Amino acid sequence: MGSDASICRAARLSYGRADAERTSAEDERLIRYLLRHRHCYHPSMEVLTADGWKRWDTCGERETFLVPNPKTRTLTKEHLRVEVFDADENMVTFRNSRMSFSVTPDHRMWFRPKSRMGDVDGYQIYPADSTPRCGHFDPVQGYKVFGAGAPDPSAQLAGFILGDGSWVQTSVNQVCFHLKKPRKKSYLLDLLAELGIDHKQRKSATYEDATVYTISPPESVLRFLVKGERAAEKRLAVSPSSLEYAEILGLWDGLVNSDGAVKKDRPQIQFSSASPHLRSLFSVLSAYIGYDAHAASTEINVTAHTGYRTTLEARSQYWGRTHHSGRVYCATTSTGLLVVRGNPDEFGFVCGNTSPFEQAVIQIHVKLPIFVARQWMRHRTWSFNEISARYSVLPDEVFVPTALHEQSLDNKQGRGAALTGDAAAAALGGMRYALDVVRAVYSNLILNRGVSREEARAVLPVAQYTEFVARVDLHNVLHFLKLRTDAHAQAEIRAYADALAGIVAELFPATYRAWVDYSRDAVTLTRAEVEAVRAMMKGCPPDLTNLSDRERKAFLALFQMEQP
Repeated sequence: MGSDASICRAARLSYGRADAERTSAEDERLIRYLLRHRHCYHPSMEVLTADGWKRWDTCGERETFLVPNPKTRTLTKEHLRVEVFDADENMVTFRNSRMSFSVTPDHRMWFRPKSRMGDVDGYQIYPADSTPRCGHFDPVQGYKVFGAGAPDPSAQLAGFILGDGSWVQTSVNQVCFHLKKPRKKSYLLDLLAELGIDHKQRKSATYEDATVYTISPPESVLRFLVKGERAAEKRLAVSPSSLEYAEILGLWDGLVNSDGAVKKDRPQIQFSSASPHLRSLFSVLSAYIGYDAHAASTEINVTAHTGYRTTLEARSQYWGRTHHSGRVYCATTSTGLLVVRGNPDEFGFVCGNTSPFEQAVIQIHVKLPIFVARQWMRHRTWSFNEISARYSVLPDEVFVPTALHEQSLDNKQGRGAALTGDAAAAALGGMRYALDVVRAVYSNLILNRGVSREEARAVLPVAQYTEFVARVDLHNVLHFLKLRTDAHAQAEIRAYADALAGIVAELFPATYRAWVDYSRDAVTLTRAEVEAVRAMMKGCPPDLTNLSDRERKAFLALFQMEQP
């Protein structure tokens, strides 16, 4: 499903040029550009997910991101795969007192140059390396998850309990509040009256002007809470991503009226809590309703900016470069954009994402030995639907190799030289005999002994053939081919990968040619290998002492050199 042209349309959509007429030669140049460049973030940067801000290197294999749409100024939930790449290069960096980032040089930046200051639609996509050095980034302030309505009262009370409530030690179903401020007392009593909840009150034995309120929250409130936790450990019992918009408004309002302080001189709300979870919760709830909230000057404060903010200014002195050797991260979204920030105490902003190759999908039907299937299924980005031996009697089809090999002496998971002569014949004969016996036992258990299929299958060997239908996007097909067509891959799965490569070459010819040039036949050098090449270019012998035996052999073979 998809083609070279559909990949190009997806890529150009990020630039607002999806409908432009293009020649096949222009499409091929774009595809080669896309395969040659990664659009990735430094692992220490944070990205806005449906459950809060997360460092890229703490994200799971898949995350639900809050994806911005500049045309509608909305945030939409998208459950996406987190892409991970290895990098050894100079990252483009930016830092001032309000924001920072570190991205690969070709990362797509959502930016409005100084020359388009008066143009509200002046934001465009620029590679990080060639982004104009003066202009503005688009702050997340004002982007919100679409929703309308009043705050949910049960959620309001839950938020107020999270901020100011504590569990009564003698009863896990009761909550008490020690309140001094009249506004807090009024807020609580109004909520209790609206929800029809009875309460008891008494004067505090600790503070002369404080009142202690005790309530038994109904289930509509308790479902938001984890019972019995100490104040500094209180947390929401459900995922923020599962909440309705009215519940998000309610929880946020309850937190604000408990531990929040509305600034009189500026449109800000400062939320204070000893609980890291509550500070994170306040930040993500603020994001849902269109406010940028980030850590303040002290460790226990989070400031939400509730009013209009100017854009985030860029000047030439804020830009720089820093070398990074390690992983980089990204994800592919429908709009080509994500919300990110450099640190918890900085402003979030709208920025680009990664490869449009995820917009094309391949679905194939494969018949293969079980031991090959299990290798294939290690690629967890694929979706599989496999034949079940619980429901079906598997056919009498097993894999028997045409040749057997010795165990490799330098690779525990590889094979060495081929067995020959009588040794080879005896080994193959023994293997065929064992497979015949197992098949006879399997058939006898089902046909003559009345054993269930799901139990009889326990005797089947990994040489038994199985079948599955597999579905995956083109980005991950190319990753599979990169690994499984490699000379070090096991011969049996390499045969399947070579066949799949032929299918990709037929369906996506321009993409396949670019992949061969920039991935399959390309070479990545470590830092030590780069230094060795530089020495060779100067006519000096390369220093290979820091390379492993395998790396040294590969390096010498690459440059057709003899072992020194």
